[in-house]
Amino acid sequence: MPRANVDIVREGYEAWNRGDLEAMFAVIDPEVEWQLPDSGMNTGTYRGHEGVRELMESYLEAFERFTIELEQVFEAGDQVVAFVRAVARGRASGIDIETRPAHVWTIRGGKGVRMEVFPERKRAVQAAGLGDAG
Repeated sequence: MPRANVDIVREGYEAWNRGDLEAMFAVIDPEVEWQLPDSGMNTGTYRGHEGVRELMESYLEAFERFTIELEQVFEAGDQVVAFVRAVARGRASGIDIETRPAHVWTIRGGKGVRMEVFPERKRAVQAAGLGDAG
């Protein structure tokens, strides 16, 4: 029986939180597209494992710790909307930050092929075709 899309997404976040980038990449397609909003620390589109690895390493350089907790997950066909709580501490500043964005994952063939970050949860729910459920 194939794994549920929600389980694939959950496995990726668990791997990130353990610091296991290789396990995280195991659930992400080699040609993944990772879209960040214009309002964040990093912006734009990162492509493939190489692009996403570069992005992740920039977070690891900037933050002494950075965890992503799943708060709620909604499945909509091949998409998964994840409401997350991201908590980090700046490496140089020691300042703690917390954000609560939404991530919309597209899963195909048991791998994440696209991930888009939405600062506003309602927009993520609408983008996944779930109406105003958030």
